[in-house]
Order: sequence, then C-alpha cells, then structure tokens
Amino acid sequence: MEILAKDLAGRVAKIRIGKDIITPVMAVVVNPNKMPVTKETMKKMGVQMVITNAYIIKDKIEDVHDIWDVVYTDSGTYQMYSIGDVNITNEETIMYQQKIKSDIITPLDVFTLPTDDYDTAKRKLEETIRRIKYARENVKGLLNNPIQGGVYLDLRKEACKHFIGDIASIGGIVPLMEQYEFDKVIDIIVTCKKNLKTNVPVHAFGAGNPAVLGLLAAAGVDMFDSAAYALYADRGGYMTADRVMDIKEMEELPCNCPVCVSHTIDEIRKDKNLLAEHNLWVVMSEMKKVREMIRQGRLFEYVQNKARAHNGIYKGLKALLKHRDYLEMFDPIRKKHGIHYVGEESMMRPEITRALRWYRERISKIGPISGALRETFPFGQSEGFPIKIGKDVDDMTKIKTIARFQFGKGAEKFFYDTKIVKGRTGRIRRILKNNEHYATLRASDGYLVLSSNAAKDMMKIMKKVTVAEEAIPFVKQGKSVFAKFVVKSDEVYAGEQVVIIDEKGEYIATGDAVLNWKEMLDFTRGVAVKTR
Repeated sequence: MEILAKDLAGRVAKIRIGKDIITPVMAVVVNPNKMPVTKETMKKMGVQMVITNAYIIKDKIEDVHDIWDVVYTDSGTYQMYSIGDVNITNEETIMYQQKIKSDIITPLDVFTLPTDDYDTAKRKLEETIRRIKYARENVKGLLNNPIQGGVYLDLRKEACKHFIGDIASIGGIVPLMEQYEFDKVIDIIVTCKKNLKTNVPVHAFGAGNPAVLGLLAAAGVDMFDSAAYALYADRGGYMTADRVMDIKEMEELPCNCPVCVSHTIDEIRKDKNLLAEHNLWVVMSEMKKVREMIRQGRLFEYVQNKARAHNGIYKGLKALLKHRDYLEMFDPIRKKHGIHYVGEESMMRPEITRALRWYRERISKIGPISGALRETFPFGQSEGFPIKIGKDVDDMTKIKTIARFQFGKGAEKFFYDTKIVKGRTGRIRRILKNNEHYATLRASDGYLVLSSNAAKDMMKIMKKVTVAEEAIPFVKQGKSVFAKFVVKSDEVYAGEQVVIIDEKGEYIATGDAVLNWKEMLDFTRGVAVKTR
C-alpha cells in the first residue's frame, strides 16, 4: 500500500491486487447469475473491482476472472445473518475460493449481532479467530481478516491483536447502519484503526450508501462494498447522493447520469435494471468525489455538508470529532486551501484543535492569538471562525513568533541576528543570516521554510527522521526518503518540516514529512519525506 494523498484519517492510496487499485474503492457486489448492470457499463463507471459471494456461486464458477479482472470473494457469513445457517464449512469455502482463483479470500467468520450479549460476542470472536488462523495456514494469496466483536470495543481491540491477514474487514456493522447508528459504527472503526498497523487496508463490510461514504472514509476506511444499488432498485428505490427516494412518488429525475438523460421517469419505473444502473452511477460518482475531496483537502467540509442533511451522519461526525488525538495524528498540518466555519463542529477540526493546542503550549496560555500568526495556517486561511487574533506586530516579532509556533520553544532565538528581505508587495519573502539565505516565509500558508544552515542550527529542537545508510547518498542528492528506508522517527505529522539524519545522528538534509511517524515505520512503499 502506498499513500498518495491524506485528509483527516482518509487516504487516497495505491494497493496492488492483481493490478493497481486506487482507494478509497467501492467493490461492487455482483451475482453472476443476475447482473442488472453490464460489465461494459461498469467499466465506463470506473469500477475497479467487484465482490461476489462464494456461497451463492458455489460450484457454478470455475474462474472468477470470467466475471471481472479483480475479484474479492466473501464466504457466506452475511447469509448466516440474513437467512440463517448456511450449508458450508470454513474449510470448504476457503478451498472453493482458492479453486476459482479469487484475488482476496475470506474465511467463514461468525457474524456477531449488535444485540449479542458480551459472552456470546466473545465466543463468536474466538471461533472467528480460530477460522482465520486455519485460513492463514492454508491460503497462499491475499487473505481477508474479518474483525468481529459486536458493539464491544474491547473485543474489537482483541480481534485486531490477532490480525494475521492482508486486509482487515470490519464485520457485523450492517445492522447498525440499517438503524443509522453511525456513531457506534465510527467508534468501532476508530477502535480497529487504532489497534491495527497503519499500512493495513481497512474494509467496512456492507457500507455502500453514498451518503455515508465520506464519513467512513474520514474515519479511515479504504474499501467499501454494497449490493444496495440493486437491492434498492428491486423495491423502487432511487438513490441520490444524500438519500433514497421512492421512484413511484417522484415526478421528475433530479440527475444527469447517462440513464436519467436518456430515459423517461416512466421507463425507469418499469425497468429495475435501469434503476439499478442509475443507482450504481450515483454510488461510483460519490466514490470518485470522496477521493477528490481527500486530494483537495476538503473532506471535512464535504462530510459536514452531508451531516447537515442527515441526523445519523451528524451523530457519526460528532462521534468522530471526539477522537481528536486520532484525527490529529493523521491530518496534515497544512492544506492547499483555506477552511470555512460552517457550524460549532468546525471548531473541532483537527487543523484547529492542533493549532490551538500548539499555540497554548508554545506561545501563550491566555489571551487572543498573536497578530504575528495572522497569515499562518490555519489562522490566516480560515474564514468565519470565532477565534480572536491580536493586533499586527513588527516584522521581527512576527518571524520569531512563527518560528516558535512552528518548531517549538527556543526556535525564536535562532532569528535574533537575522535580516528580513521583502518583495515588491511589501510582504516578507526571505530571512538572511550572515548575508546568507536562512529561511523563506512561504506565502501560501505563512510557514517558515528553512535552509540547510538553519536546519543544522535548529537540529536540537526540530523533529528528526532517521534513515538507513543505503539511502543516504540518494537523500544527499535531494531525492525523497522512501518509507522502507526510515529507521526511526520522532512524533512527526504530515506537512511538518523535519531534519533527516543518519543512525549516528549526523545531519543529512531537511524536508517536509509526507507521512506521520507511525506510517513512516509501518509502510514499505511510497515517499515518507520530500527532501528539500
């Protein structure tokens, strides 16, 4: 897995499953015996992978790649919940999934209901762990490791301790989502994420309602699946980005997908396949939108707007914002765009909570925010926030305050004997020391970008990333540090400027962290620090 972009705990990443898959990804649920949407149309939609049920297709398929080029198979566990006991064993379903060349194999975990008491949930978890262990011993390819435990967070934590798979799928949450108890779903997801390595792709089983994709992605979900597009169509459900409407009660089509622009509402009412196709266009469009919101650093606003239209999602967002330490750990310290105050929950954004915490720890515990940070992210790039900012200060006080806010107490002393150079607009551009370039004040976010001389001076107080010896020649040439060469890291957030050192503690270079400290040590692919 390789991270390409981050926002909140969401991530656009590249994972290799037969071919490169870009997450967050929707694995479209298909039944090869009944496919309301053609393969050709699904390709046009941008479907990357599908999921099919090994119990339903048992003895009917010889190679799943006749269905699609990347296929994830489920075991039959959901059928145990929805229709009762299934006539298949864990050993049988694993053997069959391998026989049909599934790209991701799922053992027959034991579905845990939210209504199960603690002892029942624990007993089901223990049996699930036993079955996963058998699967790991017998599956050579990619193994899905279901995480059960019901509503009991300590059991979910225990399940994660026994993780031995390649993908973690959070099971047993469909009944909660059906009741719109997204606050409980969020607590389960965050508990699992906190107790799994950061490089493990996480799948929310049965999550395919477009309204909730952004919320779950913000919590850290990488993979989704759902048959909702077809199930809703069977009962006349017309999906939109925010809700599902009964097409019998509608008078016109509020959508410009290929189905809606080429058919009348009466034609779609009469043809469930057309309705299913429309629904899938909506789901796939929303999945693309979530990925782009992460790339743009606008996922919070996107989820916030969804929450305004749905009480269940609002409860889920409030639950997510209680996990401040978790969100701050993953959310980059600066964004491409400004941020807007939309409501009281905006004050709980990780950009705001972390910046206020840093200010109170590093600058002042009382009073308004110093006017020195008037142009520094997020204070200078936020709009409408009820945060008091003091009066303007002189240029040297401004530079020293920014240095202390950005790097910690003591950073300001390195700027005592410096000279400020302004641009044509009168804004501070560069800082010189001994007539040599020392730092730049970046206009886009108001942060200092240090030269190598400044970074060497400030090594004792700056956060450090230690790299393996074989990477040093490349880093000295200005090439980025890849995660597989990171030996050790201080508690670094994505976006922070760090010092890159060797294992003896000697300076090599400076650069901007792309990953946080846990990701740097967990991942074996992708850039960890972009070297300057």
